Amino acid sequence: MVAWLLGVAMLALNLGPVTDPGVSLQWVPPPTAGVRLPAMAETATDRVLVRKPWCDFGRHAQRFSKGFTGVDLVFRKPSVPARNALNAIRDSIMNPQSWSSPGLAEKEFARLAATSDGPALIRLTLVDTDARIQLLGLTASLPVVAKHPRLAAFATAYLGAPDAKLAQAAVEMHFATGCDTAALYALDGFRHGDERVQLTTLRLIYEASRNHENLRLIDRIGEFISQGKGSPRARVVALRVIGQLGTESVSNYVEKLLTDKQDAVAAEALVTLAILQPGKVEKRLQKWLSDKSALKRAAAIRAFAQVHANRRDLAEKYLRPLQNDTTPVPDFFGIRMAPDQQIGEIARSALRYIEL
Repeated sequence: MVAWLLGVAMLALNLGPVTDPGVSLQWVPPPTAGVRLPAMAETATDRVLVRKPWCDFGRHAQRFSKGFTGVDLVFRKPSVPARNALNAIRDSIMNPQSWSSPGLAEKEFARLAATSDGPALIRLTLVDTDARIQLLGLTASLPVVAKHPRLAAFATAYLGAPDAKLAQAAVEMHFATGCDTAALYALDGFRHGDERVQLTTLRLIYEASRNHENLRLIDRIGEFISQGKGSPRARVVALRVIGQLGTESVSNYVEKLLTDKQDAVAAEALVTLAILQPGKVEKRLQKWLSDKSALKRAAAIRAFAQVHANRRDLAEKYLRPLQNDTTPVPDFFGIRMAPDQQIGEIARSALRYIEL
């Protein structure tokens, strides 16, 4: 029994962290190098592509300066019935036993948030002293905040909240504004101590960078990961996102991660750099193809196929001898670090790619 437990423990150490079941990785881009250039690498520099501009937060705020004569739905007092309904909802959340149906209070508040009193009610929940009420407001604001982005100003402090759910909801809210300033503030989510918040931030950055004309967000993430911020898995995912978006401006940050202490991070950095700046990895490939780390060897094969896509002579010399290598490549972090499971399978995939 002891030997069995020891074996399980050693297997866990060898294969790396187990995927947190509470974190969805379905959105993570697939491996790129060695399977043709990703579509996003083209769209990132395609000037014909029409992307939505960011909402200008400062210009939006100016609408409500001294010259504004309309009704300010965010700062006006909510109607008496709406305020009474909010008080009842708050009481039900603070004392769950008083309501028979779980989630009924949240549904009722979501309904109120869609009314003309909604922005003011959300503001009141965001300045509440109880985290449960704050979370209620953050969640209900998502369909509303694009029309009232100033609400995000009341939620900035929650980006660093110790409660991961609160921080995640704050990041979601900031991106839902569609505004540049709010999204830049939301980058604090990647520096949060909880990996779930980091991954949520990356997912939203990836979505926003595909939809908007400005790639400043991913530039900042490149800077963060080069400084060692984010968990190893979050840094690997960030590199995958950078490679998919084809943001060449962050190649210097990516290059710094080639010497990362985590093999998984260094390996993904090599593949990403092969997409962004092939010339910077060409001289490293032979050394990495014989590295003792299976992850690094697998990454070198993928990068080789990206850099030398038209060099069948080099593929015959360096990749053909590897096609029968049965060394397994661990699936670190549940995001498929390598497109196949063994070195030989990856080498055969690279050879097929080059021979097309």
